[in-house]
Amino acid sequence: FEAGPTMGQAQDVAYDPTSDTIFLMNDDVFAYDGPDLYAYNPHTLQQTYIGDLDLGVDGSVLACHPGTGELYYLNWGSTKLYHLDKQTAALTLIGSGAPARVYRGAAFHPQTHELYAVQSPIGSLAATLVVIDVATGASTVLTQVDRNVRSLTFDQQGGLIGLVGILPLGGP
Repeated sequence: FEAGPTMGQAQDVAYDPTSDTIFLMNDDVFAYDGPDLYAYNPHTLQQTYIGDLDLGVDGSVLACHPGTGELYYLNWGSTKLYHLDKQTAALTLIGSGAPARVYRGAAFHPQTHELYAVQSPIGSLAATLVVIDVATGASTVLTQVDRNVRSLTFDQQGGLIGLVGILPLGGP
């Protein structure tokens, strides 16, 4: 599907299997008030504006719990984890992980329902794979990755797939 000309640049998407809905977070290029949240019907591609995330900064990562349909938002400039209301776009802070890190991608494991994420120190190409406690926002380091991993997903058997991003200008 296409995000459409009125939405700005898409930042992340999450699929909710409990409601058969695709949620999309965009970067509102015409206002600097933070990203907006939209819902899409994957069958009709009908777009519904839900609301402004009202953070005053760009967004980062969406993840939808495959069992409950709960939507989570991980903030770009920090390691804050929020619950995101799918009806109003209201954010409720759950907690924080390691400071001075940036979330790059997140996904729930399809069988264990654990939230995995990739964190990077600001300005670094290296990444750390973590598991996040959705009750507290605390993260547990699993391994270091010597790549610029930008996105995560799982296959149906629980195999982790990471997308390696583009090197920054002037990078190696």
